[in-house]
Amino acid sequence: MRYRRTTIPLSMLLLSAAVQHACADKVSLVNGRLIEGKVSFDAKEGLVVLPKNLPSQRVELSDLLSLSVETRDLKPPRRQVTLVTGGRISGDDILAVNDREVRLKRPDGSLVNFNTSLVSRIDYRPADDGVATPESFVGVQLAAGDLAEGEIISVDQKEAKISSVLFGIQSFDVQKSVRAVQFRAAGVSSARYIVRTIDGSEWHATKLSINNGRLTIESDAAGRAEVGGESVVSIELGPGAAEPLAGGQSIALRPGDRREFSLGGKYRAALLTVSIPRRYVPNRPARFVASIDGKDVARTEPLTSIDGPVLLTFTVRGGQSMSVRLEADGPARIGVAGMIDDIKMVRAD
Repeated sequence: MRYRRTTIPLSMLLLSAAVQHACADKVSLVNGRLIEGKVSFDAKEGLVVLPKNLPSQRVELSDLLSLSVETRDLKPPRRQVTLVTGGRISGDDILAVNDREVRLKRPDGSLVNFNTSLVSRIDYRPADDGVATPESFVGVQLAAGDLAEGEIISVDQKEAKISSVLFGIQSFDVQKSVRAVQFRAAGVSSARYIVRTIDGSEWHATKLSINNGRLTIESDAAGRAEVGGESVVSIELGPGAAEPLAGGQSIALRPGDRREFSLGGKYRAALLTVSIPRRYVPNRPARFVASIDGKDVARTEPLTSIDGPVLLTFTVRGGQSMSVRLEADGPARIGVAGMIDDIKMVRAD
């Protein structure tokens, strides 16, 4: 039996796997484990987690599902560049803007150069409350919140110049009256990782690595950058890290049913969102059981219709096939069924 899929964003699922909490760092792994404790980036090419009253544990980035670090003093950004490929990079100053590049000075003094064609927006006052701009808007947003729509002729450190059908050519003082310049709409991110840092940046990365306390972030639009581990607020898998497996529909399972999926050894982890529909009375618990190549590897706790969607996460490295079945307790006369609402597979590196 097949139903239309109810899609739950990956970011929401990751937050359910590692709920933000101000008192401890949380590391969620692709094998379903959750480790709480102080996170250190000092290990070469990996993380070290120091759980309270337990030995330290080393975590490879390839095993990471999400990381949330104990709340730090976040710093409001002075300038920010939004990229069409996803991500917002914060800085202290915009040093250059022309038809070829945008140059941003980071809080640590380093410089990041962006190809202007990959820049969606420059915020000169990102901390200010302003009018939300439509995705299709091109032009200047003023500090007062007004929108001046028009083709962007030029932007430099002093002024932004646009050509409007109604008002002709207009110039705006970047230092005094401009809140933001929007060149074009932002596209859909294909990042494998999303890294947030204390300066308000959101890095959309194709690759991450750790070396002696520093996180190296590689991206298509922002090139290669390094941030200190002490500035990392969170890391999670991005949209480009996983792909759907079961097409565009959810899958219903009755007790004893089993669904088979071919993996072909292409993946390293599975993220299954499962639930018991609310139309069933909550007096016959059921559990979902996942197997890789015929061996059981993960199962949920007994669930009923009063429980919300659950994220079942497990490692599938090298697996050729995956099956999911539903087991139910209690008498068969009490009807129950389960739903696989979503299946996302994390690709092997």
